[in-house]
Amino acid sequence: MLNKENFDFSFSGLKTAVFYSVKDKKINLSLKEELASEFEDAVAEVLIKKTLKAIKKYKIKNLIIGGGVSANNRLRKEFKNLEKEKETLKVFLPNKKYTGDNGLMI
Repeated sequence: MLNKENFDFSFSGLKTAVFYSVKDKKINLSLKEELASEFEDAVAEVLIKKTLKAIKKYKIKNLIIGGGVSANNRLRKEFKNLEKEKETLKVFLPNKKYTGDNGLMI
């Protein structure tokens, strides 16, 4: 998915793979935390790299991150790091109290 030239992404395959790897298994909290962290790493990598690709292709100067994904601390940090790396880029993130997926933002 990362090496394709488009900006599409889907995590259903990853989600399914994780589900079936732990289905019907007793796993301890440590392993659950490790799996969750690795899942988050994989998703964050795709979102950041695809976003960076779009920034370069379309010469984006302002990036607005919204919705439920903007509540994720890891992604917030990564997008702010992008802003530091790209002097011409301004990243806008909402206050965390407005980051839920609900009708309030509509």
